Amino acid sequence: FFPTLSESLPRLGCFGLHGQIGDAVLIAPGAVRFETEKDGRTVHFADKSGQHPASLVTRGYNLVAPMVAVPIGTLRRDCKAWREDRRLRPLGMAPFLFPSLHQIWKDHTEILTEIFEGMPHLYVLWPNEEALWDKPFEEWTDADEANCRSSLWEIGSGRVLWAEGTHHIDEMREIGKPFPEAFPWLFEDNDGADVSTA
Repeated sequence: FFPTLSESLPRLGCFGLHGQIGDAVLIAPGAVRFETEKDGRTVHFADKSGQHPASLVTRGYNLVAPMVAVPIGTLRRDCKAWREDRRLRPLGMAPFLFPSLHQIWKDHTEILTEIFEGMPHLYVLWPNEEALWDKPFEEWTDADEANCRSSLWEIGSGRVLWAEGTHHIDEMREIGKPFPEAFPWLFEDNDGADVSTA
C-alpha cells in the first residue's frame, strides 16, 4: 500500500485511489473501508476520533494484526505519524514480532518514549486464524474473541505482556505475562523438559 494507495501493488485493487491506507476504517483484521470525496477517488481521513471498531476500542486496543497500518482508538486519534510516517510502524511492531529481544525495550525506554511521544502504550490484537481476517468485527462471536492473542507494550517501562483471548487493557495489565513466561513451549525440548536455563 505504500507509499500511497495510487502506487500500491495493482493486485491490492487500490491503485485507482489517492490517499493513504492509514486513512481507511478497519472493518475486519484484514479488511478496510475507504471514505472518498465526491470524485470517488480521493480518500479522506475517516473516523478521526478513532471510535471504530467499537468492540475493540472500548477495550483499549490500538492495532489489529495483520492490518497494523490502520490504527484504531487513541493511536488513530492522537498519533498522526503512525498513519503517515512508515518508519514508525516497524519500530512500533518490533517488540511484538521479536519477543526474544524483550530486554532491548527495557534498556532503551528513554529514547523510545521520546520517539513515541504521546503514546504510553501499544495494545495489539492478533487473530489466531486467517479465517478471522475477513470476518467483520460486528459479526464476531465470543468464540472468535477467544481465538485471539493480545499483546501490550508499555513503552515507558519497556514491559511487553501477552495473553490468550481478547481483554480490556486494565485486565491485560493483571493477567498478561512477559516473555518467556508467555511462551513456555519455546523453552522445552522434544521430551517436554524445561531448557530455559540452557
